[in-house]
Amino acid sequence: MEPIRLCYLNDTLGMTPAAAERNDPLRQQYPVAAPLTVVLGDDESEEYYRQAVVMASRWSKLGYPLEMWLEQGRDHFDVVNDLRNPAAGLVRAQLRHFV
Repeated sequence: MEPIRLCYLNDTLGMTPAAAERNDPLRQQYPVAAPLTVVLGDDESEEYYRQAVVMASRWSKLGYPLEMWLEQGRDHFDVVNDLRNPAAGLVRAQLRHFV
């Protein structure tokens, strides 16, 4: 969250340093061994890649199920928009955890 707080997006969000720290997924406790899919588009910044690797590493160290996806020709906006399409590969992959 700190990189978001330090960029132009925070002009709208108004996130304080305390809020960034409190809401950072990399700083949370995860007491339940739920599966995690880390998804990256190949059209992302180095910071997105860094955060994804840190989160995946943390999840692995907890011994929780982890899957990583790299979406070709996509960025994080494309990936999120794909979630509204039930036929999208990521949606089908996520649903198999519940079937």
